[in-house]
Amino acid sequence: MGIVSGNDPMKLTRLLLTAFASSCLLVSSTAAQEESSDDLRTTAELLGQELEALAAECTSLYARYEEAEGEAKILAWTILSRRGAEAEEKLAQFVEDLVALRERGQAVGELQQQAKEVLAVGFLIMRTDIQRRRDKFAKLMGDLPEIPGPNGFRMEQLLTSENVEMDLHLESYLRFCGFKENLQLDPTEELEYFEPLLLERATDLLGLLEAALNERQEIKTSMERLSSEEAEVLASELSVVEERLHWVTNSLDDTVSLMDERGFETIDHKQALILARGGFTTDIFETGVAVGLLQRSWDQLKDWFAENGIPLILRTLLFLVIVILSIILARVVGRFLTNALTKTRSKMPVLLKEMISSITSKLVFLLGLLIAVSTLGIELGPVLAGLGIAGFVIGFALQDSLSNFAAGMMILIYRPFDLGDTVEAAGVKGKVSHMSLVTTSILTFDNQTLIIPNGKVWGDVIRNVNAQPTRRVDMVFRIGHREDIAKAERILREIVEKQDQILDEPKPEIKIDELGEWSIDFIVRPWARTEDYWDVYHGVTRMVKERFDAEGIPLPYPQHSVHLQGEDKRLKG
Repeated sequence: MGIVSGNDPMKLTRLLLTAFASSCLLVSSTAAQEESSDDLRTTAELLGQELEALAAECTSLYARYEEAEGEAKILAWTILSRRGAEAEEKLAQFVEDLVALRERGQAVGELQQQAKEVLAVGFLIMRTDIQRRRDKFAKLMGDLPEIPGPNGFRMEQLLTSENVEMDLHLESYLRFCGFKENLQLDPTEELEYFEPLLLERATDLLGLLEAALNERQEIKTSMERLSSEEAEVLASELSVVEERLHWVTNSLDDTVSLMDERGFETIDHKQALILARGGFTTDIFETGVAVGLLQRSWDQLKDWFAENGIPLILRTLLFLVIVILSIILARVVGRFLTNALTKTRSKMPVLLKEMISSITSKLVFLLGLLIAVSTLGIELGPVLAGLGIAGFVIGFALQDSLSNFAAGMMILIYRPFDLGDTVEAAGVKGKVSHMSLVTTSILTFDNQTLIIPNGKVWGDVIRNVNAQPTRRVDMVFRIGHREDIAKAERILREIVEKQDQILDEPKPEIKIDELGEWSIDFIVRPWARTEDYWDVYHGVTRMVKERFDAEGIPLPYPQHSVHLQGEDKRLKG
């Protein structure tokens, strides 16, 4: 061992204290963790006891519900629903606590058995009620065709109530299966009951949906052919069918969600839902759904062409005539607006005038095109729906173009520049020669046309040279260190005062800016109108050169002095 210095005992003491503190922290952390596990176990045990009591209460309530009639039956079901929801919420927390205890290495055999018993009670109640509701639903559907019109709507409401409860039971049933999986219990038996039931329900709902859609179409077709008084008779039947479509689509939507969770094929069901609702959801972007919809649309188009092939030619000719007239009318309206806006004395920018004329002419053409499409006998609803699909697809494919469009709108609203302005934007300088909602064309000073996306123009610094009526002309002139400063300043001031294009206000600024290594720098900052900027710049520069030469003030150039120290023996003699 070496010799211990005077500071070593202090270092040793600090090391011992650090080790002691670390051990204390480790012990306290372990104790805290054990205490936390004990608290979690206590909470889980209390939850288990509460769940056992709730399971017994739910069993009793369900037996009372089965025996009750009238209002007593409704009251029993209301209480049972509340207790069931409470039990499901507590069970979810109980399962989460058991998983946490297992991860901490705690024994959960007894608690897991409690959860298993509660799950068994829940599965039993749900299976019994699901079967009872299936039988009641079948009976209601069997009696439905015999129900008179005024009572049909009431029957549809009863069917809606039964299906809502069925959907809730199926959702809870699948959730209970998930609880078993989290507890490392085998849910195979429950899933073998659930999955065929789910597929059967999806098939039944799909058939009901197609039947209701056909019935609605038949009623609407009949109402178009009847008088207003006769059509009112069918209005009540139509409302009944609309109510049926409402609960069938909602139940099918919930069923499809459960099928997706179990990994079943749902393309046909999603297509039917989209067509029934007449709207668009994220399901339309699935490849199978989109292809199926397109195929179905294509088949419908072929059938339509076979039925309407003869008058189609005449309608097509009328369509072309209307389109051509729309193009001519759009051009006339565009030119008229352009001339009218040009003659007005308003301060409206040229960009806005051109944009108003362009958009108006396009709207006129679009209106004529829609009229032309209607002459072909095509309903505008499906056409607009197809345009909506195309809009979504094109929007996702052309996100950059949409951002440029948005930037063009911002430029049009805030007007940072106008046609003919000299600007510096997106790293280029030049004169704005043209602008659309997507691009801006800039003509550079060497006569090159640059087309810049509006997103880059709006997303960068925009310097508009013509935005202000006056500009300051910044110039720097240098003289040598040995020249007369007062004389140079006097010459510069005389030149500025004699220049007619320089403004009296604001006053020109002539000052020494910097003492450089090889020159004295004067800043000359007169003000001029924006259109006279370059004339002033070049004119003053030329006059300064001529006056400096005439007054004998040479322009400096970089100089370096070289000093030699010591002697070179070869230079002696």
